[in-house]
Amino acid sequence: MFWAASAALILNSAPLPGAGLSDGLALLGTKESPSGVAVQIHKENLFLAASSLVPTETSSAFCPSGSSYTVKVLARDDITQLALIKVEEWPNELSRVFQVASEKAVATTKLAAQLPSGIITGQLVSTERTGVLMGSRRYVRLWEIRFETTNQKLGGAPVFTVDGRLAGIMNATLEPYGEVTTQKLSLGGPQHFGPKGLTIGYALGPKVLSRVVDGFLSEERTPLHPTVGILFKKAEGGVELTAVTPGSAAARAGLLVGDVLSKLNNETIKDAYWLAARLFESEIGESLSFQMRRETRVSTVKVIVESLSDARINRELAPKRVTIHEPNR
Repeated sequence: MFWAASAALILNSAPLPGAGLSDGLALLGTKESPSGVAVQIHKENLFLAASSLVPTETSSAFCPSGSSYTVKVLARDDITQLALIKVEEWPNELSRVFQVASEKAVATTKLAAQLPSGIITGQLVSTERTGVLMGSRRYVRLWEIRFETTNQKLGGAPVFTVDGRLAGIMNATLEPYGEVTTQKLSLGGPQHFGPKGLTIGYALGPKVLSRVVDGFLSEERTPLHPTVGILFKKAEGGVELTAVTPGSAAARAGLLVGDVLSKLNNETIKDAYWLAARLFESEIGESLSFQMRRETRVSTVKVIVESLSDARINRELAPKRVTIHEPNR
């Protein structure tokens, strides 16, 4: 059963807006036709926004009264297509720092997406959808949300819990009986389907979102995403490795092209998409246990997750393959 509460009921639980905007939210685009909403994540006027909403390095933001402020892009995360922006001279009276909700809190609550025109309410349907971020070709676990509205363009919209915590950023929607509308995201399956009287959306969840926010607020302004350095394809009983990056965590653990991985941390690997999404949610420094089959031998291999930046360094330090040519005789 869907949550039928109105925006007014959400306002009773948290200071989210009804027709207008809450403190800590800035309109992007033009006054006449705002394109989206940015969310304040630090008291020094730092905001989080979908990268597509700030296509140039300098632009403008607006508050509900119509006052205009200069926006500067401080960093972009190419993998998630999110951007860190600074809204210069954003007034203190409109300041409010939003915290990222825990995954457990989001999974047990009703949600609301913030559009320039106001909020729309919704209900979490699943946390187990998988999509691929087109900019980076990384598979991610997505949160499917059904909203009580039709024909809404939700790409880049922030999603909140009813107590005002940031739960996710919308990445794609299904139009009623129409085409899939995406924002740097591709979803597999039929291309002509959708709900009647509802909008189904897909959001980056709080686990990945929290990683991005922490990275943007670090001294380096860079989110640290995980990698183990493997490519793979579907195989009988799991996935088969098609590439192992020299010097990577997987290479150092002894994995080779042709190895078949059947379990991750004692959980059966369902398919290549499932594994890719789980690897993207792993923590840097985490020890992953793979059950691996090489020809007829089955063994367990421990792989320590590293950051993409560390992986690049290790790749440069990896021994290069040298070919020795015998002289002609």
